[in-house]
Amino acid sequence: MVIAAHFVLCGLPLLLDVLVGPPDYLKLRGFFLSESDPVTFLIFAAYVAVCPVFWFALGCPCNPARGRPSSFDPRVRRIVRVLSYPTAISPGLVALLAPSPDAYLGYAVPITGALSLDAIDWHHWVATFSVLAVVASAFLLSEYRVLTAARVAFLTATMTASCWLNGKRVIVAIALSLVGYALWSQGVFRGRRLQVALALGALALLTFSLSYQHSVRHADVLGDWSGGQTAYDGTRVDFFRDDRIRLTLFSELHPDQMQILDHRGQSFLFYLTFPVPRDAWPAKPWPYATYFTSAALGLYPARPLGWGMTTSWLEEVVANCGWFGLLLAPMTLVALCRFGDAIPWTAMRMLTALLAVLLLTVEPIAFMPLFLLWIALYAAARFLAVPQVP
Repeated sequence: MVIAAHFVLCGLPLLLDVLVGPPDYLKLRGFFLSESDPVTFLIFAAYVAVCPVFWFALGCPCNPARGRPSSFDPRVRRIVRVLSYPTAISPGLVALLAPSPDAYLGYAVPITGALSLDAIDWHHWVATFSVLAVVASAFLLSEYRVLTAARVAFLTATMTASCWLNGKRVIVAIALSLVGYALWSQGVFRGRRLQVALALGALALLTFSLSYQHSVRHADVLGDWSGGQTAYDGTRVDFFRDDRIRLTLFSELHPDQMQILDHRGQSFLFYLTFPVPRDAWPAKPWPYATYFTSAALGLYPARPLGWGMTTSWLEEVVANCGWFGLLLAPMTLVALCRFGDAIPWTAMRMLTALLAVLLLTVEPIAFMPLFLLWIALYAAARFLAVPQVP
């Protein structure tokens, strides 16, 4: 799953460069510079090609500590199953407590500007619980031995409501991916049915995304996008991550022309201190996307613009750790998958796969609650482990 996502995000753009041609990036100075640098391209191509080999060779499941039990107390599964029901319906309850709950009758309210300032702050809670609700619904789907009409109706309602209240495209992708994984783990999607499901899922995501761009963001998907970008250029920026990695590598090669972070480890420090309010620490670092977006636009010093380009873990580690990050970034994905897949529980492995793909797609702060959930479930599965009978 990780290798497939990596191919789509970073490998497919190389094919598009040959078949369609590279994007212009005339409005994005950083992308334009990195796109035209041959040394950056060679390092990027090698990095993108080596990562899947690295993951395939080292990504097998294992037990972190030799001699530790590989099973766990069934109470963990029962507790999670019970808690998944209230979690699945929690976004609706949180939205009812919002300053203007009637605004959520419309779709994508944080994008359309239908929320007041107080409601925007509250929407962070709605967005957080909506993601947790989708994961909880998928957990329940993976646990059901028999899918009755009532269960299908409940899960469809909770996932649809969560996607509606969240209002972002990424949660739709998460929902479809988790449903597909849960059905695959139960043996529903195998062989040809799996191929058909993957093709239909990709087509559904592409269709939804183009419709979202047109109806919510009012972009002309057949003509020019905002900022003078063509539809092709906008699609490359929106769906792929090759340009992010190239720009980061370019900044390492040419620090006199491009600098993303003020110092090494700057965005890592943000993750370590994210609960600290910015009012209490005005000099608190910004998320990596803030620094990256400013660099891509040629703005120095970096500043929050009210929006940011979506970045991934593969280039953020390089920006924070230098060339050593070329090894450290894929290695962290190996560690995550090996530890998570060592737990003999479909729900845990499903969450592990989701986190790994999200690391390739968005910055960690965007799914921090899911990462904390992964830590909690992993700790519970390990500390409440039941030794297997030989």
